Parts: sequence; C-alpha cells; structure tokens
Amino acid sequence: MKADYEALVALGFAPLAVSEMAMLIALGCYYNRIGILIACPPELAFERVANGFLGRLVAPLMRMVMSMRKPTQPATLDAATLSSGRSARSWRPWPGCRGHDLQDGAG
Repeated sequence: MKADYEALVALGFAPLAVSEMAMLIALGCYYNRIGILIACPPELAFERVANGFLGRLVAPLMRMVMSMRKPTQPATLDAATLSSGRSARSWRPWPGCRGHDLQDGAG
C-alpha cells in the first residue's frame, strides 16, 4: 500500500489527495460489505411482475424492440479524447489534472 501511495505522489498527485482517494475507496468498500452483510430481501412485488401475466405479455414485445436497436460502440478513452472537447474540464477530479495523468496511474 505504501508503494501505491508513493507511486501516485510521484505521478503528481498531492499527498492529501491520495489519502482522500484511499479513504473514499475504503468507505465505498465498507458500505458495500455492510449492504451484503444485511442481505436485504428482494422486492417481491416488483419481481412478481416479470414472472406474472404482464411480464409474459410484454417480454416478446421488448425482445422485438431491443433486437431492432443497433448496438452502440463504446467510447474510446485515450488521452487525446479525454483532454480535448467541450467537457474536458468537467470530468477532471482535480484542477490541473491532465487525462494522461489518470491513465498512467491506472496501468
């Protein structure tokens, strides 16, 4: 974990930002574990619809409609795409962060 921390700092992230990332990731994992531990019962009324009369009636129509749609190509997330365009500033989590900074840290 210390090596990961130092690698992110070496990439140019502020030490406080790296600590905050680690805290948010740990918090997300904690809430996920709590949710799994609780194991909430399924929403029986909602799930009953899909297996009931209405679900059997609508399912063939939905299959037909969905088969007529052409699948979309996934967006490419290279550094040029991420650092250009109108929304290039809106996705950046930190001021001054460039697209390739995040990509280099992910690999």
